[in-house]
Amino acid sequence: MSTKPRAVIYIRVSDESQLENNSFETQEKSCRKFTENNNFELVEPIFKEEAVSAKHVNTRPVLLKLMKFCSERKSNISAVVVYRIDRWTRNTEEGLSALSYLSKYGVELLSSTEGVSESPLGKFLKTILMGVAQLDNELKGERVTDNQKTMFHNGYWCWKPPIGYHRPLGLKSERKGKECVVDESIGPMIKYLFEEASKIRVSKVELARKLNIMDFAKYYGKEADCNLISKIIPKTFYYGYMYAPKWKEYSFGKHEALIDEETWRKANINLFGNRTKYKFRDATAYPLKGLVICSCCKKPMTTSGPVGNGQVFYYECKNKKCEHQQRIVVDKAHEGFIDLLKTIKPKESSLKLFTQMVFDEWDKLIDDCQKKVSKLEEVIKELKDSLVGISESNRKGIFTDDEAKEQADEKRKKIIVYEIEKSDIKIEQYNTEIVSNFTEVFLLNIDKLWNRVDLPKKQALQNKIFPNGLICENHKIITNTLSTSFQYLSTLNDQNSSLVTPQGIEPWLAE
Repeated sequence: MSTKPRAVIYIRVSDESQLENNSFETQEKSCRKFTENNNFELVEPIFKEEAVSAKHVNTRPVLLKLMKFCSERKSNISAVVVYRIDRWTRNTEEGLSALSYLSKYGVELLSSTEGVSESPLGKFLKTILMGVAQLDNELKGERVTDNQKTMFHNGYWCWKPPIGYHRPLGLKSERKGKECVVDESIGPMIKYLFEEASKIRVSKVELARKLNIMDFAKYYGKEADCNLISKIIPKTFYYGYMYAPKWKEYSFGKHEALIDEETWRKANINLFGNRTKYKFRDATAYPLKGLVICSCCKKPMTTSGPVGNGQVFYYECKNKKCEHQQRIVVDKAHEGFIDLLKTIKPKESSLKLFTQMVFDEWDKLIDDCQKKVSKLEEVIKELKDSLVGISESNRKGIFTDDEAKEQADEKRKKIIVYEIEKSDIKIEQYNTEIVSNFTEVFLLNIDKLWNRVDLPKKQALQNKIFPNGLICENHKIITNTLSTSFQYLSTLNDQNSSLVTPQGIEPWLAE
């Protein structure tokens, strides 16, 4: 019977692309060599987690199976070997909790490439490596979210397509940046569903029956029911208007619409009546929602409507403690808002001065960013030079192989962190003529622009100009505080151009 300590290997890849480039093979080869060099008896089979994120422990069935196996006395496991600590976890808190659980059974976590141990220094290093893995994961998450928002606002649906649509055929890289495609089999059924629902009041049971008569289950995998109808009919996606619940934002899609807006509206009214389940009407009819503030209680006003036969919509204060709950008809509020935009438009005589101020501030930003990047590059160069020094010290016998590897790994981790920080510092250069023309056209037509753009752009424009909202008083919309940029514009309109120009303007207009 072997007296060697027993070890198991855990390897993981987070997506299918890693499976294709032999990431499993690389991890397993390194871990096997490590167990052999450190005199462990390797327990088979290898625990392999395929295409699973390391963000949470309880969503990884193979890891849970591994922990159960290690906790059984008959297994007599002394160590779990991973290729890198980030294969174990990308969540510091959950990773340490899992290690604490294993330690109760005398099981330690070892990395085949990072040289961590159960010594106090080794435990500290594991915590750092988990923190670095979590940081990297969160930074990637932010970039993914930013990319998704950009795609969404450009008209592309980033998630699983609604019933009746599918992704374009081809590789993932080929499908990127392409709109959803109407499913030739189910798409016409969904169109028929809306047309039937828009004609007369009809029950969800009857609509589901109509779909099933068309052999819906053959293509969808199961028969339609009331829940499915309730899921399909409220989606504005089918007439081309996308809604992202996670951000509560809207955008017009580039995909082919199955129906028009009027058909969608009638279908929802016929099916849900006064119990409307959709949010689109609230958002598109009330673009100033959240921006208008009651002059009495200083609370954001909500919305109501339609009221009466005239289908009148309102912004109104619903704070029960407010003594003078303000209220204004939506159309009147929008007219007042456009009048406000007209009053803050710059005079042509002050516009060129303002544009030059934008360029001056932008130049300062670019200069500051370049200085930050230069400093980071200096730090990275020093770290890379120190790697050469460590290698030289190891060659001369000043550092052992393990000491040199440990220090080198620390330096490399710092380099990665600084490289990420450097990549996030980016302010683009500009074409003076293009930016100048855009700024002038934008500012001189700001009232017309608000009427033309979609809801997300309306809200972005409003928030840029009135960051502290607007005041509703006596059925009128009045100005609250303007943003710094428009305060400067207002100042320039009132001043002679010979006066000294204000400094410190926000550069958002040039972005």
